[in-house]
Amino acid sequence: MSLIEFIKLCLLGIVQGVTEPLPISSSAHMLLLTNILNINNSSISLEILLNFASTIAIFCFFSKKIFILVKASITNKENKNYPYLNRSFLLKILIASIPITITGFLFKDFVNKYLLSTITISISLLATSLMLYIIYLMLSKKKIFTEEITIIDSLVIGLYQSLAIIPGVSRSGSVLFGGIKQNTKLKVTMDFSFFLYLIASIGSLTLSIIDSDFTNLINSFNISSLIIVFLLTFVISYISIILFYKIINKRTILVFSFYAFTLGIIFLILNIFKH
Repeated sequence: MSLIEFIKLCLLGIVQGVTEPLPISSSAHMLLLTNILNINNSSISLEILLNFASTIAIFCFFSKKIFILVKASITNKENKNYPYLNRSFLLKILIASIPITITGFLFKDFVNKYLLSTITISISLLATSLMLYIIYLMLSKKKIFTEEITIIDSLVIGLYQSLAIIPGVSRSGSVLFGGIKQNTKLKVTMDFSFFLYLIASIGSLTLSIIDSDFTNLINSFNISSLIIVFLLTFVISYISIILFYKIINKRTILVFSFYAFTLGIIFLILNIFKH
């Protein structure tokens, strides 16, 4: 494996790590970068590997809250620091996971066959930008947001999350939109979003692994390089989610909105030149 190929691999890991926790569609960034770097699609297995690194990083970041949620669900005792992490919260996470499970199962082949295109991703990024801008507007209003998520709220959030099966639609962006629309506090919605991410990610990774050929991936990139890039992706993902939690507010939501809009325009231009 050449040094240039290794650098390309590292760039993919960095971009995956930075964008996965953010509401700007990591899949759109990965598609754009694989096209720019001309990396062949043994990259489907590569994408699974990098996604797995991000999933582990987010799991580690949330390990304390996961422990609190599991403990509260078993004992039914409220945690003083995180009173919303209770048995009903776990139930609502599971309920909210139903729509994307159904849509993913029903439309996975359709999406892979018809929607993996620059024009779809362009439109999806522009839609993500609009959702983020609406979030900004809602947060700018003097509204009272609550930590409580009802069963109806969880279903609404789950329905918005299911939009993320469309390439370019940010999963976290659509969940944040659903949560804020239901008057849930931003930080609570973020926690809910990432718990949903862990469930959705583990499910999709399991299905993807079944369909993937990792022998081809190992033949394309040596094992030591893959281990290094896996660890790099893990570290960058972990740093990214820490920073995301520290900087998130209505102003940074607006920045993400403008960024998604700009990236959507870039994909639109690419589609025009492609034809």
